[in-house]
Parts: sequence; C-alpha cells; structure tokens
Amino acid sequence: MDFFLFVVLNAVLFIRPADFVPALTGWPIFNAVALVCLAVSFGPVIKQLSIPALAQRSISVCVMGLLLAIILSHLSHFAIEDALRSALEFSKVLVYYFLLVATMNSPRRLSGFLSCLCAFIVVMSGLALMEYYGVVDLPAFAPMKERVVDSKTGEVQIVARLCGSGIFNNPNDISRMSIVGMVICLYKMNDRSFGVLRPLWLAPLWLLGDALIRTYSRGAFLGLLAGVLAFLGARFGRKAIFPIALALPLLFALFAGRTTNLTTSEGTGQQRIKLWGEAYILLRQSPLFGIGMEKFVEEAGLVAHNSFVQCYTELGLFGGTLFFGAHLCAFLGIYQVNRRRRWIADGELARLGPYLLAIIASYSVGIFTSTRSYEIPTFMPLGVVTAYVALAESYLPSPILPFNRRMCRLLVVNGIIGCIGIYIFVRLNNA
Repeated sequence: MDFFLFVVLNAVLFIRPADFVPALTGWPIFNAVALVCLAVSFGPVIKQLSIPALAQRSISVCVMGLLLAIILSHLSHFAIEDALRSALEFSKVLVYYFLLVATMNSPRRLSGFLSCLCAFIVVMSGLALMEYYGVVDLPAFAPMKERVVDSKTGEVQIVARLCGSGIFNNPNDISRMSIVGMVICLYKMNDRSFGVLRPLWLAPLWLLGDALIRTYSRGAFLGLLAGVLAFLGARFGRKAIFPIALALPLLFALFAGRTTNLTTSEGTGQQRIKLWGEAYILLRQSPLFGIGMEKFVEEAGLVAHNSFVQCYTELGLFGGTLFFGAHLCAFLGIYQVNRRRRWIADGELARLGPYLLAIIASYSVGIFTSTRSYEIPTFMPLGVVTAYVALAESYLPSPILPFNRRMCRLLVVNGIIGCIGIYIFVRLNNA
C-alpha cells in the first residue's frame, strides 16, 4: 500500500487532475495524497529521521539541514513570519524526499518506481507534444513563445518552446525531466528480462528526445552532455574516450541551432552572468546565513537562474554549502558503489549505478542555469540516489557516506570551493 500510494503521489505531481477537470482547480490534491502517504509510511519515515539513520546518510543530513538554513536565513534578519512560512513550504519537500527514501526499501521497488516515473514523464511529454503540434487543445501545456534575434542577420523570429504543466510549466523544467526519462528508457532497454520486447523502449525514448529538442533549452543540452559523459565514464572507464568521440558530434548535430549556442558573451547567457554577479554582491551583505529564502527576486527583480547561486545568496555559505554538498554526496555515493559493484549480488542494482550517475549529473548541471532550489523535482534524484546507496550498502561491509567529522570537513571545504569557483567564473565571463 505504501508503494502504491507513493506512485499515486507522483502521478498527481506529473499529471495534474486539474488540467483535465477545471472544477478541481485550487484543490490541494497533491498535499492530501502526501498526507495519506505520510500516515501509511509514518514509521519508516520517522526511522529515517533517527540519529543512527542520519549518521549513515550524508545526503539526508544535507537535505534536512537545509530546513535549518532556511529558518536561520530569515531569523538572522528578525523576519519570524517569513521563517515560519518558508519552513512550512520546504517541509513539503522534506516529506516527499523522506517518503521516497523510506518507500524504496528493495531493488524491486526502486526499479518499479523508475518505470513508473518514466511512464509519467512520457505521458506529460506526450501531452505537451500534442499541444505543441496542435493535435489537442490543452491550455495548461501551451508552449512558451520567445523572441529570438539571429546574431548574423539581425532577423527576429518567434520560437515556440515546449512546456509541461504545473511545476513543469517551463521549457527548462520539462527538458530536465525528459532527460531523466531518456536515461531510464536506456536502462530498461538494456534489461535482459524484457527479452525480445527490449526494442519497444525505443518508442518512448524517441518521444522524449523530440520533446527535449522542442524545448530549445541550452541548460538542458549542457545537462545532457554532462549525463552522457558521466554515463560513458562510469560504464567504460578509460575506454570511454571512443564512445565520447562519437557521441558528442552526434548530439551537437541533432540539437543544432539555438540549443547549441552556448556563448556567455551575449544574450541570455550574459544576462545570467550579470544576475550571478548581483547575487555575489548581495551575499557580501549576509555571508553566513544569506538574505533569506526567496528574497533574491525582491532585490534583483528576477531569480538568479542558477540554483546553486540562489542558495548561496539566500541561505548564505551555511545553506549553500548544504545544497552543494547534497549533490556532491550523490556523486560520491554512486561513484563508491560503482567501484564496489562486483560485491553486489543483485545484478540489476549493480547495473543501475552508471544510469543514476547520468541522471544526477544531467540534473545538477541543468539547474546550474535555472532556479529550482526548493522544488520537489530537484530533490527527487537525490532521494533516488540515497535509496540506491542504502540498498547497495546491504551488500557492503560498511556505510559508504556516513556523516562524520571527515565528511563534515569535506562538505565545508568543497562548499567554499564551489562558491569561490562560481565567483571566478562570473568575473571571467562578465562582459
């Protein structure tokens, strides 16, 4: 029942009933299902929050610590009401994250969840494509129209960019999930248990690839490149140079146009760089705890268009380090499991590592040019990796990512290096 309810929760997240039944608009359906899930899984969730459990899960410590960082970001400015509001808002993310980790307690469940997740992404992308091509009339999936100026001819063109609905009602948001779905399709297509039916996974893979192309998202394209490099590196090691040499030119050819124009000297690339520069100016005002969650837009008029910069600015070095650290730990966890995969008796679990590395790499790079610091989809890959590492550890002699003094030092050092590294990148590319 707990697994079924969690699948329903994700179905509601990706395929909103209100998009098809307008009378349901405004109903807190997702929150209601989440509460039911929490009631059914209350024991396992509380177990995940225990000190012994957290001591073995550095990703969970970072995610849980973000709640404290959010509260302190407001209390440091004596904004008690904002602290309560933001804490309640982020608590929904925590509920989802710990429900995911608690529910995925077996390799079979994790594999089943990935299949369901892929199905939901395919359905959402399929509906968005049908709206994009004029097959159906679904206003919630209406594409975003964007004016694009050709740098060579000066000609102005209107580009329609594919959008999802709800929290995915942005080309960058649906594009990141399309990549996640594509990786899962590849994982399932290489599953021998499907036998002669394995080629059938090419159909959703093609659909998601078309959806990704229609978003014209440069950030997602960078994420796709990162995912491909991460997967090939984890899968083939030193021999990856040959498939990489074949894959990169092919990707640039498939996405040729706006998507592969990755310059930071003009256009939206330079606009983002300037916003990041403003973010560091604001960070100097409150370096430890930040200016407050969701306060950047009040100061700059726009979001930072970089989830990591947004966290460093709004939550200070404390919260920014935790956000950066959660993603760093995800990489380290998969890497450590992949090194020890010969010890893992469950073949499917051992095979999953490179695919999860591709997902976390593509999503992390994707949110580097988009602000989704406090949204559920950002913590979904982190939850999947946490569950995966926990399952893998049952075959290993010791925990892979315990939260101890060594890990604490690693997070602090790398969090500061990450902040400084982004600052150097901004200074070098600010025209």
